[in-house]
Amino acid sequence: MKVIIGSRLVPVFLGVLCVGLVAIGGALAFLPLGGLNVITKERTAETGAFAEATRVSEEKKQLEEEKKQREAHWREISPHHWRVVGWVLECTNIKEVDKLPPYLREFFNPTNVSLAPLGAAPERLPHHHEMALVQISRAIADHRQTLLGRVRSTYHDAQVASLVTVILGFVTTVVVSFNSTTFGQGQGRTQQSMRFLAIFLTALGTAVSAVVAFYGPQDEWSETRRTLSALTSLHNVIGLETWKLNCLEFDSQTKQLKVESNTNNAVMTKFEEWTKRYYEIQNVSGPSGLSEKTSGLPKQPSPEKN
Repeated sequence: MKVIIGSRLVPVFLGVLCVGLVAIGGALAFLPLGGLNVITKERTAETGAFAEATRVSEEKKQLEEEKKQREAHWREISPHHWRVVGWVLECTNIKEVDKLPPYLREFFNPTNVSLAPLGAAPERLPHHHEMALVQISRAIADHRQTLLGRVRSTYHDAQVASLVTVILGFVTTVVVSFNSTTFGQGQGRTQQSMRFLAIFLTALGTAVSAVVAFYGPQDEWSETRRTLSALTSLHNVIGLETWKLNCLEFDSQTKQLKVESNTNNAVMTKFEEWTKRYYEIQNVSGPSGLSEKTSGLPKQPSPEKN
């Protein structure tokens, strides 16, 4: 470079450099702006199309995962519900859900989406007392299905909150202990930084503990799990005791339900007992049980005290 600068080639070098810059500037100046706009629009369109395709793919994947999760939950819950459904189908002599009218099939089997018209009419349709048993079983099944997903999500939240609290407490203890040593009490830059960090971590730990105590993910997880366990136990009892009941008795002439029948009274008594127990579980579970939204039955008001 010194040789070039010190020689007569400097003007030639500078001239060539200027010509090159002018040529590049001219090429950019005379390049059609429409071409640049088209290129920019094409790239923007490609980017937007790719982002939209990615979003649609992610939503589809999420829906598939949710569907698989619901199906897995239903496989876990369905045996208890099918015991009640089986008793009703046996008593009505219908035997199969597809032989029910389309508007009743979903109550018996949520996965049955068949809208095929009914062929031969059954001997009789399920009585409303029998449908009441199916309804309470279905309500408990839906409630349990929602709580299963909520137990998993609240467990994850509780786990994260516990890990954050433990790690933050561990780091704070180490920093405070370091500051209590002879080296930590010095006036160096490192010691001052560690003392500030001890104050910051202590305040941060207090704030995190307050947030965790306010939202209470551990308590919510425990309460949701207890509610799910109580509903599972009740659903199992309903499924087992239903088959101990005799079928409803009807008058042979009027085809109406017999009023004075011990069998019919036993069915209605059991239904009232199970419904009361279900209401009690909902009232005890509180907001974490999601009773009003997921149970399918209205929440029973608490008795007023005189």
